[in-house]
Amino acid sequence: MPELPPELSLYWVAYGHLSTCRPAGFGGGYPVPWTAVVAYAEVNEFDEEQLERLVYFVGELDTAFLKWYGAKHDRSGGETKPAGPWSGKGS
Repeated sequence: MPELPPELSLYWVAYGHLSTCRPAGFGGGYPVPWTAVVAYAEVNEFDEEQLERLVYFVGELDTAFLKWYGAKHDRSGGETKPAGPWSGKGS
């Protein structure tokens, strides 16, 4: 398992917390809502740069998770649902 640089651990922990905010439903994996990311940043007093990084890292992690989840649970070839506001190209 790769070692995470200490300066990125804040975002990894945040993603773990934010992953609990996924909407429940019958379709499988859904993306973490953008509103949850912004609320998390506000509650934890992130500055503007930290918020931008949080949005980016959560988006990247969530896109990877949804791709993995789709491949594991979708019998039609592993296609995934769109990852909400996450484009995978920064914010």
